[in-house]
Amino acid sequence: MLLRRANAKGITVVRLLVESALAEDGGEIASDRRALMVDLFAAHRTLASLGNNVNQIAKATNAEGGVPGELVEPLRHTLDAVRAAAAVLTDAIEELPKP
Repeated sequence: MLLRRANAKGITVVRLLVESALAEDGGEIASDRRALMVDLFAAHRTLASLGNNVNQIAKATNAEGGVPGELVEPLRHTLDAVRAAAAVLTDAIEELPKP
């Protein structure tokens, strides 16, 4: 069971035991926090990039009075990426320790 948990977290059994022993009130271990922070920073970078794409699309749309044909597919990809990033953030937030 320890090996399975350690493998799921991508750490050694020894590290799992040490971090679990040092975790406050049996809560999350440092590896969990680190993995969560990696996910949150990746989602932040994605959303920042998407914000730039949305601004470019809005500028073109305002200039043309509608969505130009060549932007329909990029707009779909951008909106799909926004939904995916939002899902990653939602999952990460749900993994945060409850007070």
